[in-house]
Amino acid sequence: MLHRPIMAAAGVLLLALLSGCSTQAETPAPASTAGAETTTEPDSAGGADATSTPSALPTNTGEYTCESILSPGTLAVFEDQEEDGFTLQDDFIERSRNFGGNLVDFADYGGVLCQWAFPSGDGAVDYGYSPITDAQATAEMDALIAGGYVSQVDKRGTLVVNADAGSFTDSYLFTDGAWFYGSDKTVLNLIVDNFPAPQ
Repeated sequence: MLHRPIMAAAGVLLLALLSGCSTQAETPAPASTAGAETTTEPDSAGGADATSTPSALPTNTGEYTCESILSPGTLAVFEDQEEDGFTLQDDFIERSRNFGGNLVDFADYGGVLCQWAFPSGDGAVDYGYSPITDAQATAEMDALIAGGYVSQVDKRGTLVVNADAGSFTDSYLFTDGAWFYGSDKTVLNLIVDNFPAPQ
């Protein structure tokens, strides 16, 4: 395992609040960990096979912060929890370096790596974004798959998920020129759906 993100029940409840009534069924990740296994997901627009060329997300030309990459509504929900101690963790990149693994690459590639959590670590919501070259993307995907992750075709690019979803549900999305990370698919989609963030 490349890293150990922390997700507690409070975080799941917070994300349920953010996702509202939009609860689309997701294609589960294949259980095989022998290598990169590619599956197809139906296109939500009409059941078309997603093996066609994925639609690339726009390239970001601005600079993101942990706040600006979130939609205004999501940021407002997070900030409303600050009085209860749910805050942006300034030391997350440093702690991630101590854990080892690939999460710090988001910061090292010129992007953002963020965590909101309570002081105890409960309810942690982790996410990241950075630009990425083709060579970097290949290296990152190879390392993830070697660590037990599996890839799925997604209409937005290549989704790479933890095969041990019962333990950790972290997910990555690789698109043309960018990659994204969420401590689960809901968090990942919060970031991707707001990309590029309003400037």
